[in-house]
Amino acid sequence: MTENGSVRIVRVSSAGRRPSAESYPAAASPRMPANSIFIGEVEAQTVIDEGSRDLRLIEVTFKRGARNKLHTHTTDQILVITEGQGIVATRDEQVPVEAGDVAFIPAGEPHWHGARPGEDMTHWSMTGQGRTEIVEEARSGPSQPQAAATRGSMAVHPPSTTPLRTRTRR
Repeated sequence: MTENGSVRIVRVSSAGRRPSAESYPAAASPRMPANSIFIGEVEAQTVIDEGSRDLRLIEVTFKRGARNKLHTHTTDQILVITEGQGIVATRDEQVPVEAGDVAFIPAGEPHWHGARPGEDMTHWSMTGQGRTEIVEEARSGPSQPQAAATRGSMAVHPPSTTPLRTRTRR
């Protein structure tokens, strides 16, 4: 990390990824012990947290179908899928995602995300400086049953050749 006055530059590479038990959440507590949100093998690196008044940015790599448990955030969340293939899901829908997709999850929406079974997926997770709470203990195994993709408040915007045009998958 380089600091020049109030600007910080952070070099991010796969070499900075650590097993989630060592790296997430950045400030483990009795309410959210390290690695309590993940199912399967996950590596993460906190890019921006300490020193930011409003934002948190974490790179998370889900290995071989790993995912997180159903959870909520007290702030909106944006996921930028940078590698591989995954799933972003609410209680009512599952949306397949791949590198280049951007998912928006509103504050308070119970959701989970991770790699498709047998695949790896990396995303950047951007949230405000709020709380993350596990909604319920997940079923065993790295994937939830398929649900109908018909409703919900989650939007996924895939890459487009028209930069200002967005598409919503439902």
